[in-house]
Amino acid sequence: MDIPLLSYGSVLPQVFVILAVAYGTWKYIKAKTSPLNSIPAVGYSGMLTSYLTAFEFLQHGGDLVKEGFDKYPDQAFRVANLSQWLVVLSGTQFVDDVRKAPTDVLSASVALWEKMQFKYTLGLGLEHKYHVATIRTPLTRSMVDRFSDIRDETVESFKECRRSGYLDVIQIFIPEVAKAGIIINSFPSFLRPLVGRYMTQVHKTVQRTIEYLGPTLEDRLKKDRELGFDRPNRPNDLMTWLFETAKHEHHFSVRDLALRILTINFTAIHTTSMTLTNALYDLAIHPEYVKLMREEIEAIISEDGWTKFAMQWMRKVDSFSKESQRLNTLEHVGMFRKVMKDYTLSGGTVLPAGTDICFASRYISRDERSFPDGQTFRGFRFTEMNDGDSNTKWFL
Repeated sequence: MDIPLLSYGSVLPQVFVILAVAYGTWKYIKAKTSPLNSIPAVGYSGMLTSYLTAFEFLQHGGDLVKEGFDKYPDQAFRVANLSQWLVVLSGTQFVDDVRKAPTDVLSASVALWEKMQFKYTLGLGLEHKYHVATIRTPLTRSMVDRFSDIRDETVESFKECRRSGYLDVIQIFIPEVAKAGIIINSFPSFLRPLVGRYMTQVHKTVQRTIEYLGPTLEDRLKKDRELGFDRPNRPNDLMTWLFETAKHEHHFSVRDLALRILTINFTAIHTTSMTLTNALYDLAIHPEYVKLMREEIEAIISEDGWTKFAMQWMRKVDSFSKESQRLNTLEHVGMFRKVMKDYTLSGGTVLPAGTDICFASRYISRDERSFPDGQTFRGFRFTEMNDGDSNTKWFL
């Protein structure tokens, strides 16, 4: 017997109400039984009122982190954001806990992936992060042999930027991805694919990158396929290193390789350029350090030349750079990690799997207990701290 359409219409609202009540009940039970309840909260902590704090965090996140840092020194505290709780660590004693944890327990790459929402801005293809192995092994290993080339390129770049159009794309891409990550994370997970596709400009920038890199990548791929990927005397550059660490056939496509290069540029350029810019500003404000650092550089270079080894002996330059970074942290919080498995901090705080954690980096870096007169710029602070061999835990 056919059931009138009206019957379906009268049932649907009831089904919707039942599902909504069930979902709300599940969320309530989950919130009440969460191990995170033992961690003090800054702002509202109710299931609904916490969203008020989450919206405040978008606009005044620094104020909330500072409040937690002052209220709960050397402890963990939590702040609500739109997707879930963020656990902030406010003491340097947690640094070793985080550093020593295996990557399958506390993951920096997963935290970055979710924060920037690369899944929706760059695509699923990058979920296999073989380019990370490229950075860790062949790229890092070649730094010693290629240091003179890097030095020459640095000198040239100060004279005239080559391929300025490509550099413009990179400079646009970095803030676009950061902005897109914030926008996408503000929406429920089921809406994120649409938001990432239609409410951000990242895809257009990716296409422009492919237009710049495409011809070079196609030429190299063609040559290596014809002559062999393992032939001797191949160019010792990033493309070769990516070919060596790639795992699957679809990794050898122009789009995939361009995205890898773009991602490597993203992780390398933004922090490096900001660090250098802030150091130059600090040098302009404190010109009394110029002569002392120049004397150190000239003495070391005259003996060892422009090498990676020589750079390691520039203690004054290193200290000046660290002091500049200490007072010019890019964000209020840093050193993000995703908890992949339940993890207990040294003080006994339990972090359940799925939790996002970070450090109150800006305020730790200015804490008078670790850095006396912490609000004052002292360029050689780190050379004075037992010649750089201090017990103070320093991180960015």
